[in-house]
Amino acid sequence: MIRHLRFTALLTLLAACGGKDSAGPSVGSLAIGVTGLPPASAASVSVTGPGGFAQTVGPTPATLSDLDPGSYTITAAGVSAGGTTYLPLPATQTVQVTAGGSASASVAYAATPGSLSLTVSGLPGAVSATVTVSGPGGYSSAQTGSASLTNLTPGAYTVAAASVSNAGTTYDPSPLTQGVTVSSSAAAAASVAYV
Repeated sequence: MIRHLRFTALLTLLAACGGKDSAGPSVGSLAIGVTGLPPASAASVSVTGPGGFAQTVGPTPATLSDLDPGSYTITAAGVSAGGTTYLPLPATQTVQVTAGGSASASVAYAATPGSLSLTVSGLPGAVSATVTVSGPGGYSSAQTGSASLTNLTPGAYTVAAASVSNAGTTYDPSPLTQGVTVSSSAAAAASVAYV
């Protein structure tokens, strides 16, 4: 009986002192990283989950805390900035948040590519042109005639042509050099005429 009273008194004392809750934490957190967008561009990333939870995040990484355990859906949409369209990968993903746990997800944006149509004229059929197309990220492509260049990173490109000789005849290009802007999801064009 005395032992029982001592145990009851100890439990009462622990409760009064705010003893540790043996149930542990009942919420979790979710860290979301967003990369690939230019500075000051707002990502279009939304998070939905249990109990009607809905929040928008980005462009910087964010940690959502005090989340009810369950399945959360992260949906990202395309973003336009400076004439370039950026698409997210993945566009939709689902993560599980557990009580006391920390889940994570990431969304990587990338600029949609463009293309360049190069037209070369004025050379006899057996004579190859000497044209170099250069652009962002060290891009360089040598062309010997008309061509369609695809999957190009948006940005400024330079089309440089050089004179060619055949059977004692020299053919000079016009223009020697030209700048072309390739835009996201669009086709640019450049022409070189040999005379």
